[in-house]
Amino acid sequence: MREITVHLGERSYAIQIVHHDLDRLTQFLHTEYRYSTWFVVTNESIFSLYANELKQLTADKRYHFILIPDGESHKTLDTVDKVYTELIQRNADRNAVIVGLGGGVIGDLAGFVAATYMRGIPLIQVPTTLLAMVDSSVGGKVGVNHTLGKNLIGAFYQPRCVIADTRFLETLPSRELLAGLSEIIKYGLIADVELFEWASEHWEKFLACEPETLEKAVTRSCEIKAVVVERDEMEGSLRMILNFGHTWAHAFESLSDYLLFSHGEAVMMGMMGGTKLSHLRGYLDDSDHGLIQSTLNAIAARMVTPEMKLFFDKITWDEFDHQTRIDKKASGGRVKWVLLNQIGQASVESVPPEMAEEAFNFLKYTIASFE
Repeated sequence: MREITVHLGERSYAIQIVHHDLDRLTQFLHTEYRYSTWFVVTNESIFSLYANELKQLTADKRYHFILIPDGESHKTLDTVDKVYTELIQRNADRNAVIVGLGGGVIGDLAGFVAATYMRGIPLIQVPTTLLAMVDSSVGGKVGVNHTLGKNLIGAFYQPRCVIADTRFLETLPSRELLAGLSEIIKYGLIADVELFEWASEHWEKFLACEPETLEKAVTRSCEIKAVVVERDEMEGSLRMILNFGHTWAHAFESLSDYLLFSHGEAVMMGMMGGTKLSHLRGYLDDSDHGLIQSTLNAIAARMVTPEMKLFFDKITWDEFDHQTRIDKKASGGRVKWVLLNQIGQASVESVPPEMAEEAFNFLKYTIASFE
């Protein structure tokens, strides 16, 4: 087991990285919350995949499972209200514990429920996707989408523990593994040149679910995020660098009604645009720009579907520009872009709109060129 502590004073917690050890959750709950009732928020897909193990948990009367529909389109206040209703009907009090068992959608939504039900009850994150393990389960960002924008409704609410069991990754399709790889490469680009170089060289091993590769990637990504969150928990300044590619991604997800891209896929496309914007701004030289784009393009080409190509063919700059201006990180209608100063170092600033438009058109052209 690997363990990383996120140091936040009274809100500090451990990220436990294990392999084939779902009992770790039971041990933690019995130790820390043995007098509580535990509500596991998950979806039908996860519950059916791990039915035998999860049903063993239900032998303990303190476990209750709340199943919600799968997919980003269900990360809404309507779904949250249904979870609230089930909690109330089951007499959940302030001693109840919410366990988010799933990918980013489950973790964000379960976290928002925990942050708001009875003004806050304990939250345990048990991520089951690579993207959730390296990113969304850590750091305390929880929330849901609005029809006008992604993650516009939410809170900062830290979990009491994160238990990342890499065995969950063995059942993921390659599309989900590549989506998680997007965030790992992001960490390398913004904070660790060695991680970027390693991931660029070994990314195909992720598709084979090699345990050592997965453990190394999850551990290093969580270490980087923990340091950033410790220094800027509420995203006042430094933490914004974690959003490299995300302003782009959120716009793509919103404009496609959350039906076309997984979050990691949208981030990959966003990093392609963000890298070009960094180059146009004069921060990345031709060599580094070319090196990054060659890695991103190789992975993105495995992601892009005919439907995505059609989307990028039709989307206009005006549509994209409008969506980025209502992003939660915008200020006074001005977009704050995360840019790469060099590989392993990032900053946040506004740029002239015509420069962003040039990067946008570059991205459209690049995706259209994929076979």
